Amino acid sequence: MPELPEAERNRTLCESNLVGKRLLQVIFTDKNGKPETIAHGNVIHPSEHQKWKCLEGRTLVSVHRLAKVMYWKFDQGKSPLFTFGMSGSFHLQGSTALDYKNFTITEDIFPPKHSRIIFEFENNINISCRYYFMKKTIPNSELNIHV
Repeated sequence: MPELPEAERNRTLCESNLVGKRLLQVIFTDKNGKPETIAHGNVIHPSEHQKWKCLEGRTLVSVHRLAKVMYWKFDQGKSPLFTFGMSGSFHLQGSTALDYKNFTITEDIFPPKHSRIIFEFENNINISCRYYFMKKTIPNSELNIHV
């Protein structure tokens, strides 16, 4: 399971590459990275599918983390919360993958195996979630976490 340094590295990766960018598309994928028409139940419950698609067109304002929970704050509407799974990580297309002791992420294949969601941002910036659990989306007004 990723420890706090890995959680912070994921937060920094998102913050340094995504803040100020508009989210163009949310793509749900199967375990082999092929697009699915609806969210996969093991990561995002299908009833939550539309809540995640509603993030499209919004600009990411900030990225925060508290322990192993991370959230992205957008310019309007709701913000997604993420928690790390057993080997959870974000992978930015074209970047060096996080280095874990028990597994490797093949950098020349995007999205990496076991990614379940891809966020496409403007300027051809794509980031995938691997073994993350997207808890929910919550209104920005309810975000009381100050990190």
